[in-house]
Amino acid sequence: MILNFFQIITKIPYKFKILIMILFDIIILFLSLYMSISSRLGTLFYTDDIKYLYLLLISPLICIPIFYFFGLYSNLIRYINFNFILKIFFATFIYSLIWGFIAILFKPDTFPRSVTLINFFIALTLFANIRVLAKTFIEYSSTSKSDNVKNILIYGSDFNAILFYQSAKLSNNIKVIGFVDNKKDLKNRLIDDIKIYSEKNFFELFKYNKIDEIFITKDNLDINEKNKIYEIASNNNISIKIKSQNSMNLINNDSINLENFEQIDKNNVFKRNEIFHSQNLLEKNIKNKTIFISGAGGSIGSEICIQCLNFQPKKIIIFDVNEYSLFKILGKIKKLNIYKIKIISYLGSINDYNLLEQIFVLERPNTIFHTAAYKHVGLVEDNPVQSFKNNVIGTFNLAKISIKNKVENFVNISTDKAVNPISMMGSTKRLAEIIIQHLSEFKLLEDIPNKTKFSIVRFGNVIGSSGSVIPIFKKQIKDGGPVTVTHPDVTRYFMSVSEAAQLVIQSSSLGNSGDIFILEMGKSIKIIDIAKKLIDDFNMSQSYISDKKIEIIFTGLGKNEKMHEDLFYDRNKVNTIHPKIFIDTSVSNIDEDFYETFINIFKNYDKINKNDVLNFVSKYIKTFKN
Repeated sequence: MILNFFQIITKIPYKFKILIMILFDIIILFLSLYMSISSRLGTLFYTDDIKYLYLLLISPLICIPIFYFFGLYSNLIRYINFNFILKIFFATFIYSLIWGFIAILFKPDTFPRSVTLINFFIALTLFANIRVLAKTFIEYSSTSKSDNVKNILIYGSDFNAILFYQSAKLSNNIKVIGFVDNKKDLKNRLIDDIKIYSEKNFFELFKYNKIDEIFITKDNLDINEKNKIYEIASNNNISIKIKSQNSMNLINNDSINLENFEQIDKNNVFKRNEIFHSQNLLEKNIKNKTIFISGAGGSIGSEICIQCLNFQPKKIIIFDVNEYSLFKILGKIKKLNIYKIKIISYLGSINDYNLLEQIFVLERPNTIFHTAAYKHVGLVEDNPVQSFKNNVIGTFNLAKISIKNKVENFVNISTDKAVNPISMMGSTKRLAEIIIQHLSEFKLLEDIPNKTKFSIVRFGNVIGSSGSVIPIFKKQIKDGGPVTVTHPDVTRYFMSVSEAAQLVIQSSSLGNSGDIFILEMGKSIKIIDIAKKLIDDFNMSQSYISDKKIEIIFTGLGKNEKMHEDLFYDRNKVNTIHPKIFIDTSVSNIDEDFYETFINIFKNYDKINKNDVLNFVSKYIKTFKN
C-alpha cells in the first residue's frame, strides 16, 4: 500500500508534489512542538491557554518561507544527499530560533524556555527522516514493479565507478549487486551499502546472486586482469560491457544510457594493454599551473580538461569557437571539480589574435594544450581557405602569443594524417607541425626571448570521437543497414580518448622543444573488421533472431583518402622513458624560404583566396594531391 502511494506521488504534477510536502511539514511542525513540550514536562501536555494555540498556528508561517528560501521544495527527493541534509539543518535552526524568540515574547503560562532547543532537535530529526524515507520508498518502488531487471557488477571502485553507480541506481531495470576491486584494503567494504568484492570471493558472489552483466568502468586493465574477467564471464554466461567513451557521459540522465557501453569479448578488436602511468610526468606541467585548452569542447580537448582536474592545477581556461560544445564541457567539469579548481571559459576563435592576447595577458597560462582544428577530411577538402586559416594560421597565432607571454609549455595535437599527407586536412596539420618546429628554433621572436618549450603529439583515430566510424556504424546498424565501408582493405590506427589524453599530458613533460612525439597505437585495424564486429555484437544483443541480414557495402575511397596511415617518416624513432611514447627523429626537408613565404600570407590574412592556399600547400607539401 505504501509503495503504491509513492508510485502515485511520483506521477502527479510538480505543483501538487510541493503542496503534499508542505502539508507533511506542517504536520511535523505541530507534532514536534507538542512532543517537545510534553517531553520537557514529562507528561502529555494539555492547556487552556490560547497563547499556545497562537504559537502552534504561527509555526508554519515562520517555517515554510524559510524552507522555501533554502530550496527545500525545489530539490527532487530521489536526488537528496548530504548537502541537502545540511540545508535542512540550517533552515530548521533558523526557524527554531525565530519561533523560540516569539514564544518567549508571548510568555504563555508555564512555558519552559528549553522547549526551543528540544523542538529544534525533534523537528530536525522528523524533517530529515521523512525525506530520506520518501527517497528510499521511491527508489525501491521504481524497481520493484519493473520487468526484466538486470543484475550487474561494476568492475572498479574509483571515481568513475561511483559516478556510474549513482546513475545506474536511478534506472528502473538495473540492480547493482556489487563492486569488484582487488585492492586488499577495500575487500568486503561497502559503498552505499553495496559490497566490494575481490576476484577471490567471486564464488560466493555467483552462488547467491544471478549476475547478467559486468560493466567495466576502469580506464586501464592489464592483460592478466582482462583474461580473468573474460574467463569468469564465459564460465558464468555473463556479458561484459566497457565504456566506449568517458563514463561521465552517463551523468544527468534520468535513466542510464547503456549505449555508452559496448559489449566486448575475448576477440575484441580494440583490446589494448594497460596504459603506463608516471605520476611525475602527469603532474609536472599541470599541478599548481594555469592550463589553457583550445578546442576544449572536442573529444580530445574535453578529455584533457577532465584528466587535468585529477592533478590539481591552479586554474583551467577552456576555449572553443562552438558555444554548445563549450557549454557542455563546462557543465561536465564543474560537476567533476572535487578540488574546487577555478574554471574559466572563453568563447572565440584561435584566429582572433586580439582576443587571445587579452586572455593570455589576463590569465597568464603556464601550459597550453592546443587541440582546436578542423579535422573531417571531406569538409576540409571542400573548404581549403577556412581550414588553412584555422589549422595553420590559428596554430601560429597561439604559438606566437605563447612566446610573447612566456608560456612554459605548448603542446600541439597532430594526427597520423600529417605523415606524407595527400589530403588538405593532413597537409594543414603537417604545416602546423613545421611552423611549431620553426618557432621552437627561434631564440628571439620580435625581440622577445623565446622560453616556451614546444611539443607536437601525433596519433591516430580516437574511438568514439565525433565523426569517427564507430558512432556512424552503430547508427547504420541500428537503422537496419547497410553499413558503408570505403574499401575492404582500408586500415586505421585506434586509441581510446582517455588513453590519448593521458599520453598527451605525459608527452608534454618529455624531450626537448620541437620534438614530435608518437603515441604507440598498436596494430592498425581493418575497418571492415570493426563493422563485422559491431554487427555481430548487435545481433547477439537482440532478444529475437531477425531474418534480415545487415549488409556491408563498399563506397570507394574518398578524395585524397589513404588506404593506410603512417605515424612515422622513414620509421626513424627513438624511445623515451615512457614505453608508449616515442620521438620521431626524421629530418624535415623544407625549403629555406618557407617561413618568409608563410609570414607574407599571414600578413595578408583577409585577402587569402583558394589559389593562394593551394599554391602554398603544393609548394611545401610534396605529397599533397591538388
